Amino acid sequence: MTKHIITTLILCVLSINGFCLECKAISKQNNYEESDFVLIGYVLKEDSSEYKIKILEVFKGNIKSDTLYIQKQSNTVKLEPEETWLLYGQTVNNWHNVNICSWSRNFSEGLCIHNKLLLPYAQPDNNSLQFKRLEKAISLIELNSDINKLRITKNKKRIDSLKFSLLLSFAFIFVFLIIIIILTAKLKKNATIDY
Repeated sequence: MTKHIITTLILCVLSINGFCLECKAISKQNNYEESDFVLIGYVLKEDSSEYKIKILEVFKGNIKSDTLYIQKQSNTVKLEPEETWLLYGQTVNNWHNVNICSWSRNFSEGLCIHNKLLLPYAQPDNNSLQFKRLEKAISLIELNSDINKLRITKNKKRIDSLKFSLLLSFAFIFVFLIIIIILTAKLKKNATIDY
């Protein structure tokens, strides 16, 4: 009888571990680089298979629409209608997904879901409400800081693109001027030969 109880307990523990989602620590920079899109979106609605997101600002990705549909999967961040989120996501075969282990965050809380899983902390019993408020304030400051860094990264890429375009324009103008100088020199040479 004891063997059956122990075996049952072991199987229960193994099956629970099999259903748990373990997030590996990933830096914000790596998450940015591995994401197909990074954006701020407002959750318009939710149905059984997807979330409808109104896009407010895009930091990364080639998104042409003002609306994005995020597929619900077992590893998808739980979004609620009327919430604003910073979303890091993947696109596979035109299906968009936002993994729970990403640095995606809700604007009302500012916390990454996986931070709570990976970084447990001991809350003081007598000041737990104050501690939660402080944690939320720090998380929102970090969220705003991250958004500003994303805007800077986006603007740097635009500037680099403009620099490249400007460089190509100068190269074209330089080549064009060289051709004009060569043609002018040949015309002057031909004109002096004719006299």
